[in-house]
Amino acid sequence: MVFARPNDFHDVVKLSRGQIEGGIMATVSEIAAYVGAAAWLPPILFLLYHMFVKPTVVIVPERQFELGYTTYGPIFNLNLALTAKRKDAVIERISVTLTHEDGEVHNFHWVGMTENISQIRDPVTFHTQTIEKVQPAIALKLSTTSLSEKFIRFQEEKFLSSFPPALNRLTEHHTYVKEKKGDVAGMDIIVADEVLESKEFHEGMKVFKECFRWKAGKYAVEFAVRAPSKVTLQKASFHFNLSQADVDAVRRNMDVIKATIENILKAGIEGFSPRPENWTWRSIELFRST
Repeated sequence: MVFARPNDFHDVVKLSRGQIEGGIMATVSEIAAYVGAAAWLPPILFLLYHMFVKPTVVIVPERQFELGYTTYGPIFNLNLALTAKRKDAVIERISVTLTHEDGEVHNFHWVGMTENISQIRDPVTFHTQTIEKVQPAIALKLSTTSLSEKFIRFQEEKFLSSFPPALNRLTEHHTYVKEKKGDVAGMDIIVADEVLESKEFHEGMKVFKECFRWKAGKYAVEFAVRAPSKVTLQKASFHFNLSQADVDAVRRNMDVIKATIENILKAGIEGFSPRPENWTWRSIELFRST
């Protein structure tokens, strides 16, 4: 039988203790490494989430909107509250599709927007003045943490494509008549009257009459958005009703359109009094369908 010498026994104990301490130190190091790696998980998951998730745009319209017809064609204006869910979004276009109950469809897209910045109240008169920011419809940033409220002006796409050629022909004809008559005193009023009786002017007014879209009945309303990157729009449908009285009132703006063009042609002519331009607008109630 062989017994371990005292020195050998102490060596064995020291060796075992060293192995244990080394193992513990290795375990602590591994835990520290895991903890350090785990600390990176939240930002990595956050980055991956924002790489693959698509924002959802939410549009909430006001109950009343403004309907009209001007030298800009059919007009559809209303206040919109907009926000984004899941992550922020940038949109570069908002459009509205109006479908009449007889199936006729008309598309409108945004052309401008107004935002109320603040209100100032006079301490003496108690009158309130609203400070507004008017901007073209280029793009809109939507946040998940706030609500953006804008008054957005929509115009019809067909009118915006069909009227400019008629306007260009009228402008060219006005230039031609002015050059033909020459720069003679008192000739401006004659030039303007001749243009107002021209074929080009009547063709322009014909475009206005043909582009008058409004008619009595029920309209379905659908919003759509376009963005540089993929977004989804929270679906919601709306509708409104137009009476014949609404249509007839807005149609009277045809006379105002003619007066507006005459005022432009005769602006600055001595003795000419501009005709009044009193536009008729209708405030229509918008209902949620779904």
